Amino acid sequence: MDITKIISGLSSSQKTIVTILAAHPEGLLSTELTQKTGISNKASIVGSESFKKHLAENNLELYLERRSKQWLWVLRPISKNKE
Repeated sequence: MDITKIISGLSSSQKTIVTILAAHPEGLLSTELTQKTGISNKASIVGSESFKKHLAENNLELYLERRSKQWLWVLRPISKNKE
């Protein structure tokens, strides 16, 4: 994954989140991601349509899965969830 290409054009907070998630392909729980990034309002930072479109242009998506009482955040290829 060429992280340099992916993070170009993103805000500094978005770059931080994407860089950390790219280094953890298994994903991170919400609290772990907050600890590693120092960003507590992650959903508002990555929830914009322009951010989602930017990831899609790089064939990526931000996948969220509920795990117990936390969210698991995973940066993954879009094709991974196609059958």
